[in-house]
Order: sequence, then structure tokens, then C-alpha cells
Amino acid sequence: NGRENSLILNMNTSGYKDIEISFAVKDEGAAQGLIFDYMENESGEWYDYGLEINSFNLTDNYQVVRLDLSEVAEASDNPEFFLRIRFIVQEPELDNGDRVTFNNIAVTGVPSDVSENLVLAITILGDGIVEVDEVPYSEPITVAEGTILNLKAFSDEGWEFEGWSGDLESDDKEESIKMDGDKNITAIFNFSTNTKEFAEEQPKVYPNPFNKKLWLENISSVRRITLTNLLGQELFVKKNYENNFLTLLLDMLETGVYILRLTDRNGETHSMKLFKK
Repeated sequence: NGRENSLILNMNTSGYKDIEISFAVKDEGAAQGLIFDYMENESGEWYDYGLEINSFNLTDNYQVVRLDLSEVAEASDNPEFFLRIRFIVQEPELDNGDRVTFNNIAVTGVPSDVSENLVLAITILGDGIVEVDEVPYSEPITVAEGTILNLKAFSDEGWEFEGWSGDLESDDKEESIKMDGDKNITAIFNFSTNTKEFAEEQPKVYPNPFNKKLWLENISSVRRITLTNLLGQELFVKKNYENNFLTLLLDMLETGVYILRLTDRNGETHSMKLFKK
């Protein structure tokens, strides 16, 4: 409209993604700040959504500005991308020789045909192992985008695989997952009560992980119940309990791992890990 001062950069980003524009800038008496927006092509409209910053305050010293356009889809692989820089001024029609100075303008990007590296992280709750492509999991795995990984859960003796949670929801021991983003998966193993050591019905302990309460059922053959932390410090002990059901209020416990031990009338002790949310 003749009353707005602006600088328009026309860029060809063909073959590149994750575009970033950087420059040094200082005010020499002409403007108080900058406003940024962009246009997909010459016939489009101006937008600022997806920009981490859409304005910048100027000083009389050089400052570095970095415009991250990785979240602006229109900036990637575009032969006709426009960035507009408007100047915040008090009197736009005034021309007295003052200026804003730009230096070291740079446009960077990543080739579009380069796959992004993604990370698979697996948390194992309980006693068991997880194999990723037949290799036991021990630390986060970095793979190329689009990679398909095969997961398999193996429970230790006395434990049962309950299922996967997080970015994979399933109760099947064997699963495949496509890496279309970073993945965080939890493999849950619960203490198995399908053993022959208990004289009567098998005890049930749930839920695991727990939050505030823990329920124990079928414990008529249990003679001692002990809850400890990983240092072996006893937090709860109950002896000669005669009922078949018990509720433990454990909201005072900190988030972490605890050990529950059930000792039956034959003196056999069965341990399981509990996870406090």
C-alpha cells in the first residue's frame, strides 16, 4: 500500500527439507523490529503458522536470527517459496537515510531423499527379555525412517508376558512395528501364579504397575507377606494372615520398583517385582 517497508526473499528449495534461514541483523535508526511470514508460491497468500518465531526486536548491535521452517511443509522441496520480512517502523513513509543492515544470510536444508534416523526405546517391566530382530534389546535402537522391526518377548521362569503398551498396544508376544516416528514401548511381565508350590488356589496380585492400592487374592495359604525396596529394606510385613483377600494402601511410596515376597505354609517364598507409577 506504499506505507509498508518489506524485504521479500524468493528461494528455490527443490530437493531439500527441514529448511532453516539465518542471518545477522542490526538497526541503524530505521526500525524497531521485524515481522516474518511466508508464501507458498507467487499467487498464494501470506502465512506465519508453523514458524517458531514470527517477530524479532532489533537493537543497534548485530544479532543472529534463525528461522526454523522444518514445521512449514510449504518450505520443503518448493521451487517457488517466498519469505517476507516486514519492518516495524513508526513513520514508514519517512526516508532520511536510516537503514537496517543484514549480513551473512544463509539458507540450509537436508536433502529430501535422506531418511530420518528414528529411535526405538523399550522399557521392560518385570522379569523377561525382548528381542528386536532376534537380538536381545539392551539400549535404544536408531534406525532409518520406514524400517520395520520385529519384536519378540520372552518371560523368565515364574513370570508371564502380559502385553505391550505405549506406542504399541498388543498382548501378542511377537509383533512388528514400522518406524514412522520415534517409538517408546513398554513390555510388561507379571509374576506368574501358575505354579505348583502353593498348597491351594494360586495367589493373585494386581494391578502391576500400581498407583495407590494393591490387591492380593487367594492368599489363604500364605503365611508371610513382605514388601521391600530394592535395597532390601522392609516397608510392609504381615504374618499369619488368615483371610483370603488383602488390600494394601501404598500411595505413600515413591515411584519406582519394589519386591513383594509371599511365603507359603511349606516355607517356600515366591518373589515378584512391583512397579509404582
